[in-house]
Amino acid sequence: MKRRFYLITYLLVVLTMVLSSCATDGELSQNEELSFSPTLKSDLIETSIDANRLIDKSSPIEKRILTDTIPLEFAYIELSIGKVRKASLKLTFKNSLEQNFTTDFEFLNDANELKFKVHVPVSAGTKEAPMRVETNVLIEEPETTSFMEATKVVYKTTPITTDKQRTPENKGTLELQSDVTYFFE
Repeated sequence: MKRRFYLITYLLVVLTMVLSSCATDGELSQNEELSFSPTLKSDLIETSIDANRLIDKSSPIEKRILTDTIPLEFAYIELSIGKVRKASLKLTFKNSLEQNFTTDFEFLNDANELKFKVHVPVSAGTKEAPMRVETNVLIEEPETTSFMEATKVVYKTTPITTDKQRTPENKGTLELQSDVTYFFE
């Protein structure tokens, strides 16, 4: 009997909550103002450079520039989704090396013409307290058109020379994670 009483009370409370819940009707004019803009987020570059890659193996001289070229697949995006209105680059570095760096990202077309460039200084860190540097770049018209003409990105990491010699005690890594988000019309 007691169990039945609690069950009926519970059902009445739930029924009261359902019937008294707030709901509003949207006006048709408001719904017509809604517009959806598709976005696409894609990883761009992920890399990790350890201290050993900064030293030339044939001599104890520090390398001047580390570089790599990554092909881009931007051209097919506009064909399949629509025109890119703007793009956002997010570049995140984590430096546990006791050395400052500069990194340049050069977006080039097939003829190796520069279409867009980003320069990021990265401060020194330590293994115990790595330096985190995050750079966000918003690309809007008129740069969006030029940016979308790029077919590859060349990134160049340059250690800023110091008088400090690289020893086993100051090993670490320079990590990069980056992505690009496209906003379509």
